[in-house]
Amino acid sequence: MMTLPPQMLVEARLSGHALADPPAEVRSRLAALLSGEAWKGRRVAVAAGSRGIDRYASVVRAVVDALKARGALKSPSANCRRIRRR
Repeated sequence: MMTLPPQMLVEARLSGHALADPPAEVRSRLAALLSGEAWKGRRVAVAAGSRGIDRYASVVRAVVDALKARGALKSPSANCRRIRRR
């Protein structure tokens, strides 16, 4: 039988940063971040991880809507495909 080195249990204690309206916060911060740049016609990929994000779908939707409003996203083309969860 193999001998393992000493181990211990570690717990992360992270302070909470709850937002009253996460999608509104995303829209507000993106407005400031994206202003001043020409986004029309630019192809943009959006990737998002869901760990620890409250109302994940609405937060991602706010990002996509902000980019679309600036003309940054195009319809999926032949070289783009959707990933479906099974």
